[in-house]
Amino acid sequence: MIHSEGEMYEGNWKDGKAQGQGIYTHSDGSFYSGEWYKDQYHGIGVEKWISGDIYEGLFEKGLKSG
Repeated sequence: MIHSEGEMYEGNWKDGKAQGQGIYTHSDGSFYSGEWYKDQYHGIGVEKWISGDIYEGLFEKGLKSG
């Protein structure tokens, strides 16, 4: 799904929400790749920013948890 500002989600859906495995790419090229639950980062994932910084670990209800 491509959002109006050029951001894109590719992955699994359930009941119209991102759920399971997926990748969300922001318009600036930064991204999150990992597990989703009800449209939120939830589970194991990787977040990478254009600066080159990376967070790999656990997310709970959209927030880093590790």
